[in-house]
Amino acid sequence: ARYAAVVAIVAPVAVGACNTSPAFRSDPLVTQYWKQLYGPSVSSDQQAAEALSPLHRLDELDPSVKLLLVHGERDPRVPREHGDAVANAARARGIAGAHLTYAAEGHAIRR
Repeated sequence: ARYAAVVAIVAPVAVGACNTSPAFRSDPLVTQYWKQLYGPSVSSDQQAAEALSPLHRLDELDPSVKLLLVHGERDPRVPREHGDAVANAARARGIAGAHLTYAAEGHAIRR
């Protein structure tokens, strides 16, 4: 089976202005990272942020490709709620695949 990988090939689930996580919204280093990586408009422009977000781009996936989401529950950079949001939105659109979470893993899955 073919899988589409979201991690490492597209922007985080909710970057810049479309991010609702207080852990990221209040972190100036994360804001600076978004500005350097995606441009200054991503931190303040909801539409620019959504254009990068996999949550808002699921309709672009080839329907014949399965989506595999993998998330560490101790991830200090990407809250689990982001992975859950993508998994729920994919499921609602009828996108086939799997959502795996690992309780003892962080941002890098090592097991």
